[in-house]
Amino acid sequence: MGKRWTIDEENYLLSNYNVKSNPQLAKELNRSVGAIERKAEKLNLYKSKEAISRIKRKWTDEEIQVLKQNYGKKTAREIAVLINKPYYTVERMITYYNLRSPNHKSIRTTKEKINGRRPWTREEEDFLREKYLVLSQGEISGILNRTKESVIKKLSYMELRKYHKKSDWSEEEIDYLVKNYRLGLMICLSKDLNRTFKAIHTKANELGLTKDVSTYIEREVEAILNGLGIHYTAQVKVRGFIADFVLLKKKIIEVHGDYWHCNPRVYKGPKDAIQAEKVKQDKIKHAVYRELGYDVLYIGN
Repeated sequence: MGKRWTIDEENYLLSNYNVKSNPQLAKELNRSVGAIERKAEKLNLYKSKEAISRIKRKWTDEEIQVLKQNYGKKTAREIAVLINKPYYTVERMITYYNLRSPNHKSIRTTKEKINGRRPWTREEEDFLREKYLVLSQGEISGILNRTKESVIKKLSYMELRKYHKKSDWSEEEIDYLVKNYRLGLMICLSKDLNRTFKAIHTKANELGLTKDVSTYIEREVEAILNGLGIHYTAQVKVRGFIADFVLLKKKIIEVHGDYWHCNPRVYKGPKDAIQAEKVKQDKIKHAVYRELGYDVLYIGN
């Protein structure tokens, strides 16, 4: 796995991407040209027309002619080999001459199929961003019908790291955890603290922190279940989330308060960042339950 980018490196790339060539940036940052290209793509950096014009001046008329004659018949990498040019400069010249066409995608896809690879779709990438914290790599590979190796490489490319080697908790991190753990926004906490669910739960237990889960609605539901003689377990960890009540035959009861879960009968939409994050977390939580085969009953105020 490649080394992580520092904030100083990202700022340097932002300031110099249009000024210096990628080989020059790669040398100065001690990274490969491919790493520069991938990071620029993630930061939505693109060479300006002026920068591409500087590249164009290094091409001969014969090379440009070869590019125009072969584009649509060969991939950009094959053309790069043909004229002995770096792949990324060929891609930029294709953009400069506006050669993009529907054929480009079909050729790339065909080539990848020949090599046994299948291009990732935007929907699959969105799925990774939403689920990589709560699903294992093996489970993701099964859902997306891809190899585990492919999933690992894609997560690395998108810089979605589930596990981080972290130092001891700082006073600022502990203070943030103490103030926010009771809200139960695990995804938000994980992102803000750059720590796993397990690390957060472990630290919370050490500090004796609890979530605001014992609401009057939950107590009423608990009383009803006891009165009916239904066996249940309260506050069960399910794949990083806390289920309010888990019953036999893979059934879950979730108790949703109006504010914390943005009851659509009360709110037209999230009125603040806390509600927005909770709604997002509820959707992921529900998807995880269903994937694990649970039937879920939601009870509101």
